[in-house]
Amino acid sequence: FNLDQEVEHGFTDNFQASFYLHSSYLHAKNVPNPDDSTTHLNQNNYDVNGVSVEMKYRVLSPYKDPIGLTLYLEPELGVREALTGEDIVERAVESKLILQKNYLEDRLVLASNITFEPEWERQDGVYSKELQNEYIVSAAYRFVPSWAAGLEFSNRRLFAGQSFGSQVASAYFLGPVLHYETKGWWAS
Repeated sequence: FNLDQEVEHGFTDNFQASFYLHSSYLHAKNVPNPDDSTTHLNQNNYDVNGVSVEMKYRVLSPYKDPIGLTLYLEPELGVREALTGEDIVERAVESKLILQKNYLEDRLVLASNITFEPEWERQDGVYSKELQNEYIVSAAYRFVPSWAAGLEFSNRRLFAGQSFGSQVASAYFLGPVLHYETKGWWAS
């Protein structure tokens, strides 16, 4: 289980920031070790994995301007690998360009996120760096009050050495979205 504890504050109408404490609970019993086929992983522990600060600045409002535009920046520091429980030092800076356009009196929402995240990691004295890049396009339609359904498409890419010329992975995802909201909370 990946667990994120968050404290969020809106400083102005256009700027908000959040502090995250990233933690995880890992339970593994006789799971084959992908790095050594002769051993198995046996773990049962809760760990604090790192912290991050998320900042969002709304440049254009989807309600007042022709299109909504938000700039997003999230510096992160990781100290433990959530999937293995191993100690690491990982630094990353996630940046996003968030676009939104509302139609039909806000019943139909089109959104897109473009993400770039360079990462620097040190594990067992070995340094590495990579770049993650993601493109997301989604649409959601509010069919009754508080409920919306939609579709989301994303493409995630991974580049070794933070070089666009050395792509090591690319994955495409397409799936449904169901959203419920009420005063004070929401779930998607």
